[in-house]
Amino acid sequence: EQEYGVPTFAHEEAVRFFIGRARAVDDGFQANGSVAEICHRLDELPLALELAAVRVKALSPAQILALLERRLPLLTGGARDLPERQRTLHATIEWSYELLTSAEQSLFARMAVFVGGCTLDAAQEVAEADIDTLLSLVDKSLLRYADDRYWMLETIREFAREQLTRLGEAEAMAARHVDYFIAVAERARSSFGTSGEAASIELLVRDQDNFRAALAYAADSPLQLRLACALWRFWLQRGLHSEGRRWLEAALLASEDAPPHDVALGLRAAAVFARVHGDLDVAERLTIESAAIARSAGERKLEMDAVGSLANVAIIRSDYPRAAELMAEVETLGRELGDEHAVAVTRANRAYLAIQMADFDLALTLAQESLALSRKAGDSTNAANAALNLALAAHACGKQRVARDALVEGIERARAIRHSPFLVDALIIAAALIVASDPSTASVLLAVANRAQADLTIELEPVERELRASVERQLPDRAGDDEPIDPAARDLDTALDIAASRALQSLAKLALKG
Repeated sequence: EQEYGVPTFAHEEAVRFFIGRARAVDDGFQANGSVAEICHRLDELPLALELAAVRVKALSPAQILALLERRLPLLTGGARDLPERQRTLHATIEWSYELLTSAEQSLFARMAVFVGGCTLDAAQEVAEADIDTLLSLVDKSLLRYADDRYWMLETIREFAREQLTRLGEAEAMAARHVDYFIAVAERARSSFGTSGEAASIELLVRDQDNFRAALAYAADSPLQLRLACALWRFWLQRGLHSEGRRWLEAALLASEDAPPHDVALGLRAAAVFARVHGDLDVAERLTIESAAIARSAGERKLEMDAVGSLANVAIIRSDYPRAAELMAEVETLGRELGDEHAVAVTRANRAYLAIQMADFDLALTLAQESLALSRKAGDSTNAANAALNLALAAHACGKQRVARDALVEGIERARAIRHSPFLVDALIIAAALIVASDPSTASVLLAVANRAQADLTIELEPVERELRASVERQLPDRAGDDEPIDPAARDLDTALDIAASRALQSLAKLALKG
């Protein structure tokens, strides 16, 4: 969250702004001397002027001025610790609020429960909004509407929250908000591993602030763990590892009354984030605990997933016999449960293990099998994973055409589902493929990957770490020095997207054999 200071207008600018906003709601509006005085009374504050100007549909400038002169001295009499302009703005919002009907006041207060705005469906389900009242609040500039979402300026939302508390509805609205966003998150989670995953990711991205608010509202209750369990895959794909781990650990502390399913899943999810951070002892402990709870509760799929997580820890520790044993167990359980997704994921993981053991022919076979299964199921996440493993194996075998084609698919799929950690791996692999022909771009790709690794607090796994070191050894000392793209000058999502585009462009020009 960032705050931006909004400077006041010069007096002439304020008058022009007021007239412009007034004519936006009444194209026949004619200014008179009252307009200049209104601007003076409101300290030329843009938001205060807008709130007053939209009233010209029902009030003349002289009437607006009379109301302001009557109300502002009284309303600004309190909160003397605040700057005069801030008290003036608060007073103007209160003046506008008091001109609302009771239905408008109630909805205005209830909309404060949303953080970062909401959809029409959310407004109707949580705040019991009707479209006419919503539109009336938009008309009065107390609510904004853009990109299919309703939202408030933060200054207005703070005032609305005060009214929600005053009305005694804050707790009830928070509870409804939590229930609604749990349902949203659980619907999205059910689409992961299907063709609807990319669309669900986009919906979750837009409501990240609401999910954070819901998690805070649900603190110290089993609902917090339920919501965190619904969101953990989203956090993982977006690279929000520290945030996801923090919420899960907090929720697990209050999990005494939570269902065993949620506890087992929450422990495994927290373990995955610990593994990503390189905390292997913590990851192993949490995963073993997850498996034990799942086994006791008869949750065989959760037990299987926990065993798979233990295998991943063993891979990072280079305990290859243990990793192979655990993966075989997962694949057996997956077949028994009829879980083709688990089988596909395990084959992708077995391919990665084979790469680490330098058995590249086996890795090629396993990665191709996993990719075919995932394409058939519409599972873009594991298809991206399998494609990247296929690219790694093919590159190690000298099959550069196979590596290039698999990598292109991996990049395109990872971009579609906004999977930041996969994009980090993809940039490193791409740099390895193009370093001889396009060292400048390879240097940029590594710079973005390094920045992303630091920002996302990712520990690279052994294969990618060694591959990056190999590329760095091949780069000329000044490769990329004159590059127009500065990986630190943009937000991370944009930097990754630009780098992915550059990688695809360079790969398309690659002269290949094999």
